[in-house]
Amino acid sequence: VVLIATSLEARRRLTASIRNRSVRKIYRALVQGADILSEMRIDCPIGPVPFPIGGGTIYAACPVVEGDEYGSSNNQRVKVSKASKGTQAKPALSMVRVIQRNRETNTAIVEVEIPTGRPHQIRIHMAYVGHPLVGDPLYRKGGIPDCRKQLFPKRSKQDEDIDTDDGDDDDDDDDGGGKSACGIMGNNVGNS
Repeated sequence: VVLIATSLEARRRLTASIRNRSVRKIYRALVQGADILSEMRIDCPIGPVPFPIGGGTIYAACPVVEGDEYGSSNNQRVKVSKASKGTQAKPALSMVRVIQRNRETNTAIVEVEIPTGRPHQIRIHMAYVGHPLVGDPLYRKGGIPDCRKQLFPKRSKQDEDIDTDDGDDDDDDDDGGGKSACGIMGNNVGNS
């Protein structure tokens, strides 16, 4: 389900519902590693860190120090991380539950609930615990960005051209006559 506010009043109410947590944000993601714990609670601050590509910063799992508080992960006690002093990190919490494992491809489909909503939170948290999203070129294990140069396959102009002719020989394909030929489709598995 995707919620979209169509007016300022609707936006105000939706924002309030998210803030007071009467609306839950639950996503599904395909992650690396079928050996992932069945359930876990990830409590790792997220904030900006230097990133050499583009000369700025990017959000990542922040440098942390071990705290005295404890969280739980599959009935195991684990230390909860706290952001180091001086960082701009904000607390971030993700609750993860495995939906399905595929040992053949060494992947798992997980359900992730995020009461907090930090940039790239699911991508960062899943990488932080050693199970990055399948196909994620940015975050590696530990929840930190991969700063190495990456080579992507070169594409020709022909690879990028898309034939939008619907074959009905009418002239409405490119006339801009007020009807949108664009649509939003997708089955995205996991998004942060």
